[in-house]
Amino acid sequence: MVKTLSFDKNFKAKETGSDFDFNSKSLQWVNFSSSASIERILARLLGKGNGFIEDLLEEQRPNITQHDEFSVIVLSFPSKKEDVLQLTLIVSKSKVITITSKESETINKVFENVHKGVQKVSGVTSIFSLMIDALLERSIKKLEELEEDVEAMELLVAKNKAKKALLGKANLVKEHLFFTSKLLRGDLEVIKEIQNSAVPALNLKYFGHHFEDRVLYMQDYVELIKEAVNNVNYLYTTNLSNKMNEQIYRLTIIGALMVIPTIISGFFGMNVPLPIDSFWEISLITFVLLVVSSVILKLLF
Repeated sequence: MVKTLSFDKNFKAKETGSDFDFNSKSLQWVNFSSSASIERILARLLGKGNGFIEDLLEEQRPNITQHDEFSVIVLSFPSKKEDVLQLTLIVSKSKVITITSKESETINKVFENVHKGVQKVSGVTSIFSLMIDALLERSIKKLEELEEDVEAMELLVAKNKAKKALLGKANLVKEHLFFTSKLLRGDLEVIKEIQNSAVPALNLKYFGHHFEDRVLYMQDYVELIKEAVNNVNYLYTTNLSNKMNEQIYRLTIIGALMVIPTIISGFFGMNVPLPIDSFWEISLITFVLLVVSSVILKLLF
């Protein structure tokens, strides 16, 4: 599904469906999610061959490529590994095409807000800024949700209610965080290039000066969550070690106590006359010695 906003001289938006003219000088924004049906439309809009369009739509690392009439910007907004949103922007002086790897509620919301006049735009740069702002906030919220999951795991471990599956879950979170960190490094390089005027159509002097700060914040946030995951693993293994030590301690006490009846049975089992040979007397002596020994062991350990 293709959605297009066309803007008049006062930057009032009107939705025109799939009616998009890349050669028009008026400000336009076309937005659609990636699918096989858009290849023909993009080839017509950009005047490029199928090979170029296929490369454009395939999954890529964050980067910027320059062409005669437009720039192509690829950014990846982190979430869980299977839920990463790749955004491809094709930007010229008065045109913006946004292509997402999947349907994006965030982009759709910005699109609707601009259409209804809730969010004002004054050109290509402001459209770009609104989208990047919204997507960065989305990524930060996803990291906050991940942090809450890790805190819940920490609580379970602290209460000794953690199961074996928790360790696997913690390691999966750690894998997501490493993947996110890799994406953020790529995004940061692209944003730095944009702020250094790598995209002629964008002027971030008054827009988006905080993008780099937001990405750096997320990088620090990811490192903090990594430390929390490491703490979960450490607490879990520490609890296992403590439980093992307790079990070994109990077995040691039982083994020490069993020495007494073993000695007594060996002593009275000798084939020699003894002053005490009654079963109940021997049992009483064994019991008393066991009680005394357990009390002494408790006091000592």
